[in-house]
Amino acid sequence: MYVEVDLGSIPPIISLREPEDFQRFHVAVRGSSDPSLLGAALSDSGSGEIDAGGENAYVTIQSIVGLSEGLVDADWQEGFSKMIDYAQSKGWVGSDGTTVKAHIEWDAGT
Repeated sequence: MYVEVDLGSIPPIISLREPEDFQRFHVAVRGSSDPSLLGAALSDSGSGEIDAGGENAYVTIQSIVGLSEGLVDADWQEGFSKMIDYAQSKGWVGSDGTTVKAHIEWDAGT
């Protein structure tokens, strides 16, 4: 699963893609390669924030669940919980337990 952020739209569109794939998680950015725009889009939407280097995002778990609505079946939550547990075992969940770390993939075409 990954979070797609389309910075070419006004306002930016944030969506969840491939929600049933619990093996990989990242943020895919389209429409711009400007970290400040991505940071603003995530912050303004309450979806998270990026690190100072623009390499990783910290996406709120609540926003991922919200983006999944209407896309997944009742069994999804169990798989998602296992994914978050695994991320926590690797140190990829924030100390307050509300965010999960994701590598940012910038669209080469932007």
